[in-house]
Amino acid sequence: MDRSVDPDRNPEWSREGEPPAEPAHWTMPEWMEPYRDLIVNTGGNEVEELINDLNTDRRMMRTNVVRFSLAVAVRSQVSLLAGLREAGLLRRESQ
Repeated sequence: MDRSVDPDRNPEWSREGEPPAEPAHWTMPEWMEPYRDLIVNTGGNEVEELINDLNTDRRMMRTNVVRFSLAVAVRSQVSLLAGLREAGLLRRESQ
């Protein structure tokens, strides 16, 4: 049996031998757009591109450590913005 489809050797695969479900494509929410220019360390990449690559390429940490580092940095900034908004700590444009 091919190792890549053996669930005992590749726990990311289900018992039925099917690959894990593809994560949903992430798009920057409209409320976050005013903060886009404040997200740093993108390496010239789009924020969505980095986050989606991080969500879909499970081997990125081993195959492209530089891109992985950029993606993790961007994801943490996006998570921080989401947390601040949820806590009501982000100023609105009118403030």
